[in-house]
Amino acid sequence: MTLADQLASSLGERSQLPNKALGAEIVRSQDKAALNEIRELISKNQKLAVLGDALKVVEIMGELDSAFTKEAIDQILPLLDHPSNKIQWRAMSALSTIARHHTKLLFENVSQLIEIMNAGSVITKDHGVKIMLCLYENPSYQNTIGVLLNEQILQAPDNQLGQYAEKWSKRIDSNDLGALIRSLETRQSDLHNPSHQKRIAKILKKLYKTANIK
Repeated sequence: MTLADQLASSLGERSQLPNKALGAEIVRSQDKAALNEIRELISKNQKLAVLGDALKVVEIMGELDSAFTKEAIDQILPLLDHPSNKIQWRAMSALSTIARHHTKLLFENVSQLIEIMNAGSVITKDHGVKIMLCLYENPSYQNTIGVLLNEQILQAPDNQLGQYAEKWSKRIDSNDLGALIRSLETRQSDLHNPSHQKRIAKILKKLYKTANIK
C-alpha cells in the first residue's frame, strides 16, 4: 500500500484520523523516504482531496518534529497562491509548524504572506499570525514584524482579537508595548460582545502592569 492509499480521501474517510495517524507514524519511524513521497504528492498531485490530505499529514509531522519535516517548505510555499481557499489554509497551517526553521526565507516573502492572510479565511489568518510571531522572535525582524502584527490586531475579527493579542503580549518587546495598548484600547470601544470586552480588558490590565501604567 502506497502512502497515497493511506490518506483519508483514498480510504473514503471524512475525518482526519488517517492523515494524523500517517503523519505520526512517519515521524515515529523517522522515515525520510516517506517524507519525500509526501512531498512529491504535494508537488505533483492535482486532486484537491489528495493535496489537502497530504498537507494535513505534513502539518501533523511538523507539530511532532519540525526539524524532520522542515524540507517540505519547497512544496508548501507555492501552494499559498493556490486558487482553492482550502488548499491555501492547509498550506498556511503546515507552514506554521516549520516556520522557525525558515525565518529568513519567510521574512523575505512577508509581503506575500500578509496579502494571503488579508484575503484568506480565519484559519489562514490564525496560522499567518503564528508565523508572524515566529518571525517576531528574531530581533533583526522585530521592527518590521511589530508593525505588521499591530495591523493584524487593528483589523482582526472580534472573536480572534483576544487570541492574537494574548499570543503577542506573551513575547512582546517593550518598544511595541505602547502600540499594542493603544490598538487594544481603540478596538475595545467597538466591541459589543461582553465576553470579548472582558477578555481584552484582562489583557490590557496585564499590559498596563508591564508598562507600569496606573
